[in-house]
Amino acid sequence: MEPEKRGTDTAPATLMREIRVAGTRVHDLDPENIPGVVQLLTAADETRRVVFLSTFDLIRAWFFPGVRRSLESAALVLPMQRGVQRAAAIAGHKPPRRHMPFQLIIQLLGAVESAQGSLYLIGGRPAALEKVEANLKYTFPKMRIVGRFPGFFRKGVEASLLTAVRKSGPDITLVGTGVRGRWLEKQSGQFPPGITIAAARVFRVFAEQRRRPSRRLFESGLKDSMKAILLPWHWLRIPLYLLLLMRLVVERLRRPADQA
Repeated sequence: MEPEKRGTDTAPATLMREIRVAGTRVHDLDPENIPGVVQLLTAADETRRVVFLSTFDLIRAWFFPGVRRSLESAALVLPMQRGVQRAAAIAGHKPPRRHMPFQLIIQLLGAVESAQGSLYLIGGRPAALEKVEANLKYTFPKMRIVGRFPGFFRKGVEASLLTAVRKSGPDITLVGTGVRGRWLEKQSGQFPPGITIAAARVFRVFAEQRRRPSRRLFESGLKDSMKAILLPWHWLRIPLYLLLLMRLVVERLRRPADQA
């Protein structure tokens, strides 16, 4: 059996901290270190994926090997919910910082612009894609947008798309709506060196199809709490969360006292 590919074996501890929560890799990234991390990831000799982690993803990674492999192969696994921070604390770790996807992507693009880097866009209908490109050119005028490709594409054109991305050699590829779930992960070996990130909701914000998320609401954690209360199917997850809690308690009991 081949060993699972690790995404951040070369990442210096001074830029980010890596912990394991319920067996899942989680990174603690200080926003001040984002430029350094971007420089590190774009200098790598292979594609580096950035993913956002929800609390339920911890459970999915526990029970589904495909999800676990996907997180293991990512370069950055960043918490976006308070539940991940609580889970880390229960397991005996210092809680990692959590990141709002919209804000984090803005910071990544800002770092790419500062380095006079480039961006490739994949996703959306043609009109929406044009709107995304126009808005990003306005916001990041010094960043080069070296290509774009609409989403909702047929499987037969994937080879042409991947060839176009490789020839463009972007520092970061942003994948939005109209791209199948784990397509980016499955095709990561076909992408050129650089950062890849899938964020359909953020893509819709750039396309002006969705309101810009509230930083205050994100910081308060109310959005996640409201989802848990108002969406009935979330109640069915309660037994799974209780199982997760028991696993985290066991991890804490087995954890050496001198480890953070």
